[in-house]
Amino acid sequence: MTKKKETPAKRGRKPKAESEKLGQLTIRLRTDILFGLELVSKHRHTSLNQAAEYLVSMALREYEVDGRSVMLILELLKDYQDKKGRSGISGDEWVQLMLKSAAGRAFLTPDTLRTPSERTFMAAVNVPKGTRGHPSFLPFQRPDLMDKIFSEFLAIERTGLAADELVTVAGELVEAAWAVDRDERIQSPEGTPAI
Repeated sequence: MTKKKETPAKRGRKPKAESEKLGQLTIRLRTDILFGLELVSKHRHTSLNQAAEYLVSMALREYEVDGRSVMLILELLKDYQDKKGRSGISGDEWVQLMLKSAAGRAFLTPDTLRTPSERTFMAAVNVPKGTRGHPSFLPFQRPDLMDKIFSEFLAIERTGLAADELVTVAGELVEAAWAVDRDERIQSPEGTPAI
C-alpha cells in the first residue's frame, strides 16, 4: 500500500476580500511634493503609499463635483445599498464591484461628467419605476448584468443608431436582463443568483 502524500497547510495571509483589494497607480511627483509626502509618512508612522492614500482620501472628501464631495457620493451609495440589501452584498463590496466595470463607473459618475454614450445608456437604465414594467434599480440588484447590457449597448451604438432609438434599444436590453434575472431567481433555491 502506498502512502498518500500529505499536503502541508497553506501558509501566509488569507486572501483579501474583494472590497479590501487595492488598485494600482504609478505617479511622478515634483521633488518638493514628494518630500512633503515623506514628512507626512514619517509623522504618521506609515509607508509612503499609506500617506498618499490618506492625503488623497482627505482631498476627495473636500473636492466637490456638482456640489457634493466625491467621497460623499460613494458613501451615500454604500449606505443606500446597505439599507436596501438588494443584491445580498455589503455596500462597500457593491461599490468595489461597480468600480471594476465600465457600466458601474458610468452609473457612479455624476451626470455632468458622463460621456454622451453613458448618458444615453443611463437614461434607459434609470427609467422611473413602472414606466416599462420594471423597477429602476437593476444596478443595485444585479451589477453583473449591468456590464453585459452596457457592452451590448455600446456595440449597437457603434452602428450609428439615433439617440432616441438607442434609449429604446437599451430599455429593451434592460427588460431582457430583468427576464433573465427573474428566471434565475425562480430556478435558484435561495431565490437570489450568485453574483
